[in-house]
Amino acid sequence: MSTNPIRTNDIDLCYSAVGARNFLFISVPPLERTPIALEAGNDDSHAVEAAVIAGYNSRLSARAASFKAANEGVSCLNAHLGFWTDSLRFGTGHHL
Repeated sequence: MSTNPIRTNDIDLCYSAVGARNFLFISVPPLERTPIALEAGNDDSHAVEAAVIAGYNSRLSARAASFKAANEGVSCLNAHLGFWTDSLRFGTGHHL
């Protein structure tokens, strides 16, 4: 299994062959804070899951930034920033 969260060849193809300039990258939300995960109540598994998700999201953000820097006129939006962290607030009841 690849640890590359962005299939670079597909993104490059969209940029060069199709002319796409706006890209949305959807990262993984904090699943360890979902009601079902909180009900399981295993802090060790929550920590592992949070670390794996944070690592993936970090690589996704880095690859998106690298792609944007290497290609003129590209805008990238990371859906994780703001949406998952501010709007849903898993585990607080705010999203219900």
